[in-house]
Amino acid sequence: PTTMVSTTPHAQASPSAAEARRYAVLLVEDDLYVRESLCSYMAHHYRGPLAIDLTATPDAAAARAVLAERRFDAVLADFNMPGEDGFSLLRHVMESYPETRVSL
Repeated sequence: PTTMVSTTPHAQASPSAAEARRYAVLLVEDDLYVRESLCSYMAHHYRGPLAIDLTATPDAAAARAVLAERRFDAVLADFNMPGEDGFSLLRHVMESYPETRVSL
């Protein structure tokens, strides 16, 4: 299952274009507890000018499907996952989506 979390920017009189920019981040984590904890943390801490649209997937196969449908600014992946590991996924991201930043 894919989880989407949006952080809501703090109310401001008239935010600049940079402040209004929302970054799309893909989180790939197979451990449900860790995935939900990271989603909760990011939703709470990344607000205002740092607002993000977070999509979380449980494995590389789900991440590849989401990547094929949507552009992301960054992909954060777990290294050790069942099936395809994080290194392989991030290699795919760097080759197929060179504008997307990656991190393990």
